[in-house]
Amino acid sequence: MRDLDDDLRGLRERIAAASRVCVLTGAGMSAESGIATFRDALTGLWSRFDPAQLASEDGFRADPQVVWDWYAERRRACALPSPMPGTSRSVSSRGAGPAC
Repeated sequence: MRDLDDDLRGLRERIAAASRVCVLTGAGMSAESGIATFRDALTGLWSRFDPAQLASEDGFRADPQVVWDWYAERRRACALPSPMPGTSRSVSSRGAGPAC
């Protein structure tokens, strides 16, 4: 049976050799950076907006401009916050920035 240390060492080697690394995180990292999540009961986007209107084909067909405008605002909102410390450490460990 492989040892956890061996697994982590192998992972570190693969990351070090990679030309690009993508880290997928949960909503918690976004929320700590000031980006609204979708499902939080009190502050989530779906507590204030109708997902059927903004995140469905029917909603888009009914009023595409509303959907485009909403997602444009989301992109602007995501560009403003400073990353939370966990994000900064992930990025700075390789000296690269986000590619979005």
